[in-house]
Amino acid sequence: MFKIALMLVALVGLFEFYSVVQRGKIKLINLVGFISAVLIFIATDFNMRDSIFFILLITIIFLFMVSIFSKKYGFNDIMITMLGLVYPTLSFITILLISKVAFPINNLALILLFLLTWSSDTFAYFSGKLLGKHKLSPDLSPKKTIEGAVGGVIGPIAIGMICWAVGNFYFNFSIDWYHFLVIGLICGIFSQFGDLSASFIKRNYDAKDFGYIMPGHGGILDRFDSVLFTAPLTYIYFTLVL
Repeated sequence: MFKIALMLVALVGLFEFYSVVQRGKIKLINLVGFISAVLIFIATDFNMRDSIFFILLITIIFLFMVSIFSKKYGFNDIMITMLGLVYPTLSFITILLISKVAFPINNLALILLFLLTWSSDTFAYFSGKLLGKHKLSPDLSPKKTIEGAVGGVIGPIAIGMICWAVGNFYFNFSIDWYHFLVIGLICGIFSQFGDLSASFIKRNYDAKDFGYIMPGHGGILDRFDSVLFTAPLTYIYFTLVL
């Protein structure tokens, strides 16, 4: 059920991404993108790495074939269509894979991902509100400050250490404390890059939000922009280190 729900969220996110970039006179091959995205989600039930690799490779070949035999699509159209399968599709896939990571408590890895990522946003906001004086990236996000960014890194590290302390006390974790510190650091840094990257895309195509599915909060990508950067890197840390 979670997989189906996440796939639907990812498809909405892909639709939002395609809708925004099409403002720049990009002629996307949308149907191919959506079909490939669905196949990638289905591939997670099989030999994940090989299946996803071959789906992406076949999609690239097919898109080039379409552009060669049709004068309607150019190189940029193909590349942006493919980009949608990496950002946001593969990033959503890593959220699904993190939910399957073996941890002392079921779904703890997934809970940790969202808790630390969103705590970074929260700490960055209040730190910037209280202490912010120096602009971080005025062209992309005028309200963000360096002081807020620092708070956005310190916050999830602190929350990560609290999670380790609580887990070690109540559940006798066999995981060393520094892993929680590193995951907090990853979420603290890259959640902000995810947010700024989303702003970069929207600013490039003169869009205020990716969508309007959540009134007052924008679209799916506006809500998940930070997680789409922290999820892949957190999953890499889980698989290669933990």
